[in-house]
Amino acid sequence: MPLHLAQAFSNRAPRGRKHDFKDAERLVRRLIANELILSFVPGGEQRIWRNMTRMKLQFTRDRVRLQNQMECLLEEMRIKLSIVVSHLLGASGLRILRALAEGETDPKQLARLGDERLRCTEEQLVDALTGRVQPLHRGMLALQLERLQLIDTQIAQLKGMIAQAMKPHGPIGLEPQWTVLQARGRKAVGTHIECLCRSCD
Repeated sequence: MPLHLAQAFSNRAPRGRKHDFKDAERLVRRLIANELILSFVPGGEQRIWRNMTRMKLQFTRDRVRLQNQMECLLEEMRIKLSIVVSHLLGASGLRILRALAEGETDPKQLARLGDERLRCTEEQLVDALTGRVQPLHRGMLALQLERLQLIDTQIAQLKGMIAQAMKPHGPIGLEPQWTVLQARGRKAVGTHIECLCRSCD
């Protein structure tokens, strides 16, 4: 006999005293009449997908939180790097942050690490990188960069695990979508899995 999980709202009973036998009869009648709203119960494999995507989402939130902490630390150092770079954790931003953590304090030397495509002049970049950096600031920045590298590694591993878990299901009912997702890369695959797993809630 199959087990069904029904939403309680669809099995409301009249007010008054409750009776287990009468409640069971009412459940059976409503199930036969298709009046019950059955909840979707995902299988074991879908629960694993959901856990992986939720873990990746949590890592992504941790990365955003870490970026905000790094911006607060830079403000304490009187360095306005976020003003002159579009993305603090981009290629140019990371090169400058790593140099700061390693002990470089000359604004001109730090400015040379910026990409030529930055939408600011060299003077503006030097002015933004002029601050008061203490040894403890460099130590905290180094720890944050190490944590950032760990989070990025874990996110990349999870994306690979998600793509590998969905690979056997590509040709089954999802062949046109799977071809497009493969062309777009692992990021598109992860987004597609997240949308599928949200239907499990």
